Formats: sequence, structure tokens, C-alpha cells
Amino acid sequence: MRTDIISIAEATTYLQSRGITDSAIVAEIMRGSQNHRLNIALQADTYHFILRNRKPSALDFRAEFEPLTERYVRQLEIEERDMLRILANVPIWDKEIAEQVLKQFYPKFSVVTFAYIMGFACMCVGQNDTFSLLAEIRDLLLKDSLPFPKTRLSDFLFDIYDKKIENFLSENLTPFQTQLLELTFQTGAETEDLPTFCLWFEHKSALLETGKQYALLLSLNEKLAAVLSPHKAEFLTTYHQSLYKRIYYNTLLGKNSEARKVLQTLSPAQMAEFRELYERVHDTLNGGTKEPTKPTVKQGGSLREWLSQLEKGSISDIEKGDLHYQIAQTYLAEDEEENAFFHIKAAYQARRSRLGDAHEDTVDCLILMGKYYQKKENWVEAMKHFQKALDISLKNGRKDALVPKLLFDIADMSIKRKDYQKAVDYFKRCVREWKTLDVELNEMIADCHFKMGYVHDEVRNWEPALQQYIMSLEMRKILWGETDDKVADVLHNIGTVYYNWGVYAEAVRHLSKAINVRIEVSNIVRRPLALSYYNIALAFIKMNRKPEAKNNLEKAVAIFDHIEDHQMKAKAKNMMVSL
Repeated sequence: MRTDIISIAEATTYLQSRGITDSAIVAEIMRGSQNHRLNIALQADTYHFILRNRKPSALDFRAEFEPLTERYVRQLEIEERDMLRILANVPIWDKEIAEQVLKQFYPKFSVVTFAYIMGFACMCVGQNDTFSLLAEIRDLLLKDSLPFPKTRLSDFLFDIYDKKIENFLSENLTPFQTQLLELTFQTGAETEDLPTFCLWFEHKSALLETGKQYALLLSLNEKLAAVLSPHKAEFLTTYHQSLYKRIYYNTLLGKNSEARKVLQTLSPAQMAEFRELYERVHDTLNGGTKEPTKPTVKQGGSLREWLSQLEKGSISDIEKGDLHYQIAQTYLAEDEEENAFFHIKAAYQARRSRLGDAHEDTVDCLILMGKYYQKKENWVEAMKHFQKALDISLKNGRKDALVPKLLFDIADMSIKRKDYQKAVDYFKRCVREWKTLDVELNEMIADCHFKMGYVHDEVRNWEPALQQYIMSLEMRKILWGETDDKVADVLHNIGTVYYNWGVYAEAVRHLSKAINVRIEVSNIVRRPLALSYYNIALAFIKMNRKPEAKNNLEKAVAIFDHIEDHQMKAKAKNMMVSL
């Protein structure tokens, strides 16, 4: 497998041994090959390709070198071309690998020519002119855009590579060894079944970790994630493990910003484990000496315990962010808004500095701040924070209940601001988002239709209001049965729409149903029941059924008096006097 210059006598002897005796052809071959041994071998192969169809002449070898190479490639058989496509794309060889492959596959080519194609000419060392022929062949083969076929050669190469890399999994890898490791991974990913390949990679990763080959492992895990991505559902555990490793290796290599980018792709459930690892490694890199431990933040502790943990100050920024978030939630639930506000800001700052703006935990802080402003009835600020959380979630491609929930909250606050068109648009988007999650019916969807009915009701658009209320009614009956306050609320609103629309008989029918449901649900006198009595009385008055109107007004007055709603009590009494 030598690639040196040979003498004219040696060349002549070789060509004669290949059956080439015409002196003119020999002279052209010597001139074109510039006495390179392997170039001469290639031209001898070309001579025999031509001989299949006709007698070669000296003119066949007077072409420039590139056209001659093209002829050589063109005249190869299809199977030979397929093999060359693979060989031409193998980035690195050494003598041992070349000899093993040559021993297995050489019958397809002459020994010398195949040795040239596979051997030293494929190595990344040597003088450029020594390897010019292979470069020409490779360029010609790569013009074919079809994917390279997976032949038994690929499997054979993987076996060779796998055996060879076991000899040098250490802390000091040469560039050749590193490249061969990457090539082994690539070949295995293309030719092995995925379960077997994943087991192989897990074994090799353990050896590489022992050798502290973190940069190489990081690169390979990124490639593994790409390989598994189309089959994520089938290999979910292994796929998540590759993400876990990427965070680990990035932090070991001091690439904290890259680790954060991976963190931002994780779900909240994954995040609990991953960020714990990220923080431990980060602390170690910054001079920490403690061994990996369980998180110091206690889940499910008391407000006093959480505050005490903050005061101790011996926890990471992420853990501080978690504590502030838990404390803020507790204060907000207890209506201690100002204390909640302080801890929401602290949680947001801690998570944002470590996890970035786009991470789900940071988004949770935006949502909590929106809830704070909701309690303060500052609809502008509340909507701003909810909208920002929604925009980030959509940009991240988030697909869970959070997105429709944010859409619903923004729509609901749009009603508070009397921005009715936006409210309807966002309620519709909320319903569509649930459908993308394969949810056709739940409480929020029913509420969307109820509130869209309310919006149309407010702008006196009776027909679409009625359509939305009826849809909500059917959904609420399915969800809660015929006798539930939520069903009564819709019946009441349908009756009110019919009253405003001037269809008084239907108004009475639906308001009567609402009253019956409310009484069946509870005997406790409440404002909704009083309003149903009051509204049905108005319908009876329009129908000139004064006794029935008076009877319902008396019931409404009694309830308004009991709950001390003096304004509505006075209106109902004045209505009775007018009868």
C-alpha cells in the first residue's frame, strides 16, 4: 500500500503484468500519472474498463486528469459505485482499518486500486498532490444527491471501529482517536437498531466519563438527542437522559449559559431534578466543597419554616427562588398582598438570573404577579403580566393547560376593562387551544361560552348571546347534572336575554327553571335566587300577569331584606307599589 514514485522500468513491468503492452498507451499512462504508483494502478483499471467494449488506444489516455477520473467513476458498476460512495465519505482511516476492510471487500477491485481508495489517500495527513485523485473521485461521487446506501460495509466498519476504540478510552485522546470515536457513533446510529445503539452508547459513555472526556461526551449527547428526537415517544427516558447529561457536561465545562438554554426546554416536572443538578455542579465550579445532596428546600413546609430557611442563607439562588415563590403564594392566598408582592419580585429575579426569561419557572412568577394585580383590581398590569407569560409560552411551543388558562384570564380581564372584542377573541382562542390538547369539554370551555354569552348580552346582541348561553347550558348539564348553581346561572341569563329581546313567555319559562334549580340546590336565601324572583316578576308585568308578578316581588323583597341589599329591596318595593 505504498504511494511513492516508481521508476519507468517498474511502471512498465507493472503495466505488462496487467496486460498493457502497447508502448504508446504505456507512454501516455506514464505521462498522465506522473509516475505515482497508485495513479498508474487506477489508469490500468480504466484500460480494462474500456477493453470490455473495444480496444483502448493512446488517445483514451491523453485526456486531462479530471476527465480521466470521471471516466473511471462512470464505468464502475452500480454496486461498486455504492461502495465508493460510502468509502469516499469516511473521513478517516488508518492502516489497520484499511487492511481489514480490504481483506473483506477487495474482490470488487484490484488490490492496488482498492488499497489506494481505502488506504493512506483517505488519511488526513500527507502532501496534497498525493491525495488529489481521491479528492476528485469524492467530488464526483458527491454530485449524486441520493442518500448513501446502507450496505454490509457500514456494519463491518462499525464492528471494526467499536473494537478499536476500546483500546484508547483514556484521558489523553489524540485527534485521530477523537475523530474515530465520533465516526463510530455516527456509523452505529445509522446502522444499528436504536435500542441496541442506546445500550452501546450508555456503556461507552461510562468509560468516557472515567476518562473525563466531557467535551466529547457533550458533543455526542447533542447528537444522540437529534437521533432520538423523531422517536422521542418510544425512547423518552433515554432522550431526557441525554438532556440531563448535556446540562451536566456544560456546567462541568463552565458553559453555564449553554446549560441554561437546555434548562429552558424542560417541563416543570423535569425541571425539579435537572436544576438541582445544575446548581450543585455550578456551586462546585465556584469553589463549593459540599457533596451532592438532596435539595435543601422543603416541599410542603410551613410559612415559618420557609422564612427561616431564607434567613439562614445557605442555599442556592434557584432554591431561594423556590422559597420566595412558595411564600408569595401563601401570602397571596391569605390576602397579604404587599408581603406577597415582595416575595414574587424576589422569586422572579432569582429565577430569571439563573434560568433566563423564557424558562417555565420564570413564567410562573409572571403569572403570580398577574394574580397579585388581579387582587388589587389593577387590570392593566395584570393583563400585561399574563400576556407576557402567554407570549413566552407560545414562543416555546408549550402544549399544556397553562396556555388556555392564560387566554381565559386575559379574556376575563378584558371584560373588566370593557374591551369586549378582545374578550370574545381570547375566549375563542381558549376553546381552540383546548381542542389542540384533545379536550372537547371541561369547566373552562363551558365558562368560555357562558362569558361570551355575557359579552354579547352586554352589547345587546341577543341572538349570539343566546347561542353561547345554550351551548354553555348543555355543557354544564353534562358536567354537573341538571341541579347545580352553575346550571341555574345559565338558565337565569337565558331568561334575561329573552326578556330583553321581548320574548316574555320564554323568559318566564327559563327563569322559572332557574328558581326551581336554586331552591333544590339549597334552601338558604341568597342574592341569585332573589334576582331570579325579581326578573321573572318583570316578565310577568310585561305579560300583564300582575298577581304572579306581585307574588314573586314579595319573595324577592324578603330575600333582599334578609341579606341587607337595601338598594334592590327598595326597587322591588317600588315596583310592587306601581302595580
